[in-house]
Amino acid sequence: MSVNFQDVLNFIQARDINHNVRVKNQDFNFNCEILDVFSDSRDVKPGTLFAAIKGENLDGHNFINNAESKGAC
Repeated sequence: MSVNFQDVLNFIQARDINHNVRVKNQDFNFNCEILDVFSDSRDVKPGTLFAAIKGENLDGHNFINNAESKGAC
């Protein structure tokens, strides 16, 4: 099963947990088909969503460009 990014945003907004959700690229294709979700940019491939999460030791936001270059939605 796959969903598109707009479906993910609708899910997040419906549960009122979107206070930290941002789309970096203003030209983003919200109909991008998402086959899987990863928080580790090393696992990203085309058709996957990268969730940039700030952790105790690493900040996933530092790896957004890497995930984008690998084809993440």
